[in-house]
Amino acid sequence: LLPGFVNGLKNFLTRERKMDISYQEAISVYESFPPCLRAPALHPYYVSSDALRSRDPITPTFFFYKDAGEVFYYPFHLYIVLGTEHYEIQSAYGYGGPISTTENEDFIHKAWDSHIKWCKKNRVIAESVRFHPLLENWKFYKGQIMDNRSTVWVDITHEDLMASYSGRARTAVRKAQKNGFSVQWVGPEKFLDVFPPLYNKTMERIEAGASYFFSSEYHASLAKWEQVLLGICSSERELGASAIFLLDGETMEYHLSASSSYGRKMNATNLLLHEAFLHAKKMGIQRVHLGGGKSAEPNDPLFFFKASFSDRRGAFKIGQHIHNKDAYDALTLECEMKSGMAK
Repeated sequence: LLPGFVNGLKNFLTRERKMDISYQEAISVYESFPPCLRAPALHPYYVSSDALRSRDPITPTFFFYKDAGEVFYYPFHLYIVLGTEHYEIQSAYGYGGPISTTENEDFIHKAWDSHIKWCKKNRVIAESVRFHPLLENWKFYKGQIMDNRSTVWVDITHEDLMASYSGRARTAVRKAQKNGFSVQWVGPEKFLDVFPPLYNKTMERIEAGASYFFSSEYHASLAKWEQVLLGICSSERELGASAIFLLDGETMEYHLSASSSYGRKMNATNLLLHEAFLHAKKMGIQRVHLGGGKSAEPNDPLFFFKASFSDRRGAFKIGQHIHNKDAYDALTLECEMKSGMAK
């Protein structure tokens, strides 16, 4: 460590401070939280890497408030509203929102008031947040909160994980094993040779929107993170599936996944998930968040697939707050007029 760094960090963490902080400061603040309050999507590295997925200019931003020994941390992406001098706030891909070392209402209100002032100073007109279902961190947010859908998570502390799955999930895992599939945990170089082309083919097959296609820089940045698990499931005959998992605190997140036509027939993704659970368990992870479906419908096929691994559910909620109503209303009206929807 550089001379004076430790003392400087100690002073930074112990004095009251209300502002957006640098990437390095954000890492120090975030990693000071206990594991139960952390999740991969809130880590400064992920928030910064995720900014690479968009062609629009994005500024990874880390809001920090500290008072009387308590800490409030809120990572987000800052977007410029094209054609204006205004900005908007959005969560990074997946989940976001603030975390706090306390649920004390007085402290949360002070932190929120500081955030409001920061937004006004920085010409932010509105924000939208996707809260993390396992952290339930909407309790640290003072904007509008709305229910969206249920998600699936897996308790991997079970002694016999296979026994905790549904019958169809167990059958699928065994089918992949019987057909010669196995899972390898690989480094970024091999993963980047396999995953991006397979992922793009998968997105084309399901006719995914443009926002689900990512740049090579995005894939490379995530794959090089120390807190990822990169998996490839294949047989001697063919590649079956591949996925990237994010790890932090007590949680692993099922981030991106792809499969071949043959892999889908042989249930390669089921085996990949099962082996990921076992691997994460050895690493001390306690829970894996699989996410929800493509829609909020209870018969959504993706949700049905994920639910075969666990009966545990999380609540996915979204939040929003308008900081500058006049500017927001003017921009909304402008958009409606351009689309012919204005009355």
